[in-house]
Amino acid sequence: MWDTMSASREKRKELHEAYVRELEPALARLRIRLSGPGDPQLDGSIESLDAVNEWFLSLIKERHDTETVDLPS
Repeated sequence: MWDTMSASREKRKELHEAYVRELEPALARLRIRLSGPGDPQLDGSIESLDAVNEWFLSLIKERHDTETVDLPS
């Protein structure tokens, strides 16, 4: 993560351009991930983000609950 407050103007511009360049591909990946039956659908509204947020949080909790770690004895 960049400290944009201390970065040069050129670096901030570079980082902003990289961010903007990745918006559409990131949205496309999210739409693919949310294409299953029962998955929330993004319709471009702020309200649709509530369902996506609930879906995301339940996914994180599910992975956390089922994750196992091998610890040394």
